[in-house]
Amino acid sequence: MRFTLADELQRILLRTNFPISEEELARLINLYADNLEQHYYENGFPRRPLISRAEQLNKIKPLAEVLKTALRRMLADETQYVYHDFKVDNQKIQLLLNAGTDIQIDPHDDWGKEVIGWLKDVPNEEKQQWIKLMEHCLAGGSKSTPSDKWMKETEKLLSGINKEFFMQKMQEWLSFNVALLKQAHKDTGWGKGYLRDANMNLLKGLIWCCGFPGELY
Repeated sequence: MRFTLADELQRILLRTNFPISEEELARLINLYADNLEQHYYENGFPRRPLISRAEQLNKIKPLAEVLKTALRRMLADETQYVYHDFKVDNQKIQLLLNAGTDIQIDPHDDWGKEVIGWLKDVPNEEKQQWIKLMEHCLAGGSKSTPSDKWMKETEKLLSGINKEFFMQKMQEWLSFNVALLKQAHKDTGWGKGYLRDANMNLLKGLIWCCGFPGELY
């Protein structure tokens, strides 16, 4: 496929540290989405760097609505089979779209929907404690093992949550996920998989929380 000079310049721009505004990034994302709608396939345009630039901007301040609107156009349709890389990208985009809100959980698997639905009914003060713990678990669960620093922070966060209720929810969620895993093994064809990567990290982090000895857990 032939690439225009503009295509090449956009690729170079995204792969360097050249400053870019939210409005400029939104225009680039919309160009990508326009091309995808016209041709229905990837054209070599740097999809991942677009998301990475949005993640960098989000660390500075919450994303403007113009950029969020553009990011929504990048979401791949998951009602049919899509490559794993696109699912990972969808997950990153959803986290960017939800940044600054109460819930940072992927809604595209059954357990994610279950947790999001449950959190909506939790009283606000208690919900904030759970959200802090879950965000901590999301960050730590991406690692193979928990660090000492992560564990110390976990102990502080757990102290704000009722011990018996936490263990009750974990028993419920583990049973829920066991059933999901059994169903995933029974599915034929492409199926819808088990858990999204973000929710897998969340679950792993929550399981690590259950390992505290002594009076706390």
